[in-house]
Amino acid sequence: MRTASRPHRKDIPAPADLTTCEQLFAHAPDAEQQAMVISAAAMALWDEGRQFERFDPWLLRGKRVLDDPGLSPAARATLGIHLHIARTLGSACLADLTPALPLLRQQVEEAGSDALHLLLAALDAYILAMGGDTHGADERIKDAMPLARLEGPTLLPAAQLVSMGALVSILRGDADSALQRLHTMLTHPAAEHLPAGILLMARAHHLQALTATGTESAIEQAATALREQIVPARNAYLQSYLHFSLGVADLRQGRPAAALTHARMSIERALVGGCQAAALVPTLLHAQALADLERHSDAAEVLSRGLASWNSHGYHLIGAAAHLEQTRLHLRQGARAAAHASLDAARSLLPADQALPDYHRPTGFASRLVTQCLPAPPDICPPDPARVRITTLGGFGVEIDGRPLYDRDWHGPRTKTLLKALVVLGGSKVGIAQLADLLWPEAEGDRARQALKTTLSRLRRAGLKPGQTQAAPWIATRHGRISLVTGICTVDALLFRQALTAAPPGNPAALDAALRLYRADFLPADLDEAWIGAHREHLRRLYLAQVRALAEQCLEQGTNGTAEPHLERALTLAPSDERHYALLIRLQLAAGCPGLANETRDRAREALAPGSWSAAGAAAEAP
Repeated sequence: MRTASRPHRKDIPAPADLTTCEQLFAHAPDAEQQAMVISAAAMALWDEGRQFERFDPWLLRGKRVLDDPGLSPAARATLGIHLHIARTLGSACLADLTPALPLLRQQVEEAGSDALHLLLAALDAYILAMGGDTHGADERIKDAMPLARLEGPTLLPAAQLVSMGALVSILRGDADSALQRLHTMLTHPAAEHLPAGILLMARAHHLQALTATGTESAIEQAATALREQIVPARNAYLQSYLHFSLGVADLRQGRPAAALTHARMSIERALVGGCQAAALVPTLLHAQALADLERHSDAAEVLSRGLASWNSHGYHLIGAAAHLEQTRLHLRQGARAAAHASLDAARSLLPADQALPDYHRPTGFASRLVTQCLPAPPDICPPDPARVRITTLGGFGVEIDGRPLYDRDWHGPRTKTLLKALVVLGGSKVGIAQLADLLWPEAEGDRARQALKTTLSRLRRAGLKPGQTQAAPWIATRHGRISLVTGICTVDALLFRQALTAAPPGNPAALDAALRLYRADFLPADLDEAWIGAHREHLRRLYLAQVRALAEQCLEQGTNGTAEPHLERALTLAPSDERHYALLIRLQLAAGCPGLANETRDRAREALAPGSWSAAGAAAEAP
């Protein structure tokens, strides 16, 4: 993080190197000016980007200055923030920094400085996000954003906040929001006045966001530009972050060997710079690249060593992602008990309401692992681990023999669309004419069938490794109909529907297990095809109807605690449906929790339009 607030006293200049800082500190007449010089020293060290162990004597001086009762609120807040940044870059122990944040927030409020508020929000968001609370980090960014003016004294901290907000969006899986935030900042006329460090970090975040949404040419162009800007600066920290960003791009593009090289170079430059934080982050990338190269034992060893460091330093987001990588390795080895244990370990590091991260992985990576770990009814579960796993709930993803497919593996976007159409149409005995009409409605019959034949051939070859000639026989064509072979291929959306059908009537436990398979909406990012949108709505309505059925069963049988989580989720999917509020209130009252019932009633009255809390809601409110 690049510090932003320059000393505001005219008699204390902004030093350009540590030698000048040492001289000024020796002659500073009071704690007020000492605090400014220490802050300037932290900035000078960050500008150099190496030998961060030189922070240590300045941290000791800063601690003594903060003990001075005569220090003004502005100087105290400024110094406190810069010392926190120095510790973040130096010792990298977030667990030691978090307890001091509430007091630091109070000091910034007393100082009344927008610039300090923005700077602290960026620091706060980083500590929260890497500590595992990306939702809390996002809220910090949003609360401070109205103050983020790219002008005057708030120019630098506002730019830092925007850049940090983009990183938080990336960590939360929202690359589009990150790109939008960064585009606004990088195209602003004031961008040319920003220090090189802030601009380069923002462009590195831009590259990471592009790896999730951009084309291969756009990614390559951004990577080349970033390298040309950072390498000449000879800043070891920025060089480490450069190689980390390039490695993430390579991993997402299906180039694990290149990603491994960049991960090693990133760690090397971080160690040269003496920055523990910069060395911690690319270690996970190192393990992920090894796993994708099928060097499983090496990946497991790196993950095991890394977890000790990530957990001790409070980097719980990376720790959770590492446990997910362990889950994947265990599943590949058929060790389901160990996979469950790793998945539970990942969840334990994050807030209870936070989704598992797809850290450097395609959207839906974590959800696919959860699905693979879930027990399914025997009649819909293949006897052996499925070779082809298709995820559609929450995002689209395909793994063949444990290897995720990337954009370059599909041989054109229409190949993906064909697979999505097969899923929408049930995945079994789908008529060729029906598929041709759906996907090529403007083409004549013969042309549409020929296009389907070509696309189906490409779909069958998707996932072939170099040198392979025989694809997994996961698609069958018979008597003019196409099917996904159930013994080889699993699809989460189809498993959800089959589990609902297989659940015995009046069995809340079986219905609850089936509903848990519905992790998110069907292909939420596919907004162009009307038939995908219609299927999305169909599955959502099916889920909501079965949630209400589960709640009624629980009320009839006195089974508490089973339906409530599904009802809470139903409220996010259909916030204006009063039936879900009414059922939740009835369940809470039946469980002897009138306080919770009152809170739910208040939420209903706030969420629903005036007068819409009908007789059903009123009946639910009654004791």
